[in-house]
Amino acid sequence: MPELLIETPGKQIHRRRIEELLNKSEGPIRIASPYITETDLLARLAQRDSRILTSTTPEDLARTSSSLSALGEILRLNIPCCYYDDGFLHAKVYIFGEKYAIVSSANFTKSALGENLEIGVQLDGAEVAELIRWFDGLWNPDQLLTIEELERIRPQVEAEELAKAAVPESQIEGWRFEKPAGNEQPESHDFVESEYPDSPELIIHPTSKLISLLRMDRPGWVCNTKREPPNYPLPIKLEELMRRRSLAATWQDNVAHKQMRLVQEDDLVLMHGNKGGADLPGLKNGIVGVGLAKGSSFQALDGYDPERLSMAELGDFGPSELEKHPEWRIGIKEWLFWDPKNPIEIDGTQNSFHELKDDRRKTVIQRLRARLAEQK
Repeated sequence: MPELLIETPGKQIHRRRIEELLNKSEGPIRIASPYITETDLLARLAQRDSRILTSTTPEDLARTSSSLSALGEILRLNIPCCYYDDGFLHAKVYIFGEKYAIVSSANFTKSALGENLEIGVQLDGAEVAELIRWFDGLWNPDQLLTIEELERIRPQVEAEELAKAAVPESQIEGWRFEKPAGNEQPESHDFVESEYPDSPELIIHPTSKLISLLRMDRPGWVCNTKREPPNYPLPIKLEELMRRRSLAATWQDNVAHKQMRLVQEDDLVLMHGNKGGADLPGLKNGIVGVGLAKGSSFQALDGYDPERLSMAELGDFGPSELEKHPEWRIGIKEWLFWDPKNPIEIDGTQNSFHELKDDRRKTVIQRLRARLAEQK
């Protein structure tokens, strides 16, 4: 007899039933779902003769209904996956061997399997054989997903991301740059004088591009810029040194360097300035800069290495307290955002350098979108 599966937020009824049927069934696993973000169950599927049928439209991937990173994990685990492009795939079907199946409104996503209000039905009769014939009829070996196919559609996804986030450049708060060369003047963009006239020119991309990169699940890291007193008397100065020398650096924290060693080429690095309490009035707490990391650029500098960051570079300033500690750093190949006096405001961070978690990523995206909305 068919059994109803009524999902309510937080109950994870679909997830638990899928795990149960994975344990009790034998034979191939077939999953059809247009949207995929669920990755925790993929390792279980990799242990079985599994196949996944999905959609790879750039529009869905751009709005994160589905996930490029989840599709990449499917390929990493060598789970055969076909993309359906002969129409719009909207069915959500889970088939376990030849005895059990679930037909549901729930996509193979984290939210659908445990957070959304969904409804489905579990079948264990002749209908299962009919569903197998339906699935196998749609399976097309010529449409197997490959790494090359993912890389082919990635630029389309990024273009869709930018299109969805875009507003006229003159209205984008995140567009920051130094004085242009020659007599060329900006049209209607914001113009920001550098606090240091000898600083190199800095071209910052529109905030919409940063939203795109964050939503693409690009690996990210948060670097605390150590504004807190009494580390140094002029807190923004050290941030400016890191910007000028294209570095993310930290001191004191004996765990930070282990995280820094994990940074890969083009990972996002978010420079986070803690405002430091009442001793530093007027400074906001948040992301002051975002850059793309250089690959294999980790360095550990001990003592008074001449290559270290030093307040002396800024003129009449003596060494800071931080210069007594080992310095760990990674290189930044390109800054995408830099605005220490008007940062992307988020809560403070105690760790010197750590991975950007999903909840924090969502907060940064929300703040960026709010900034764009204010300028419309």
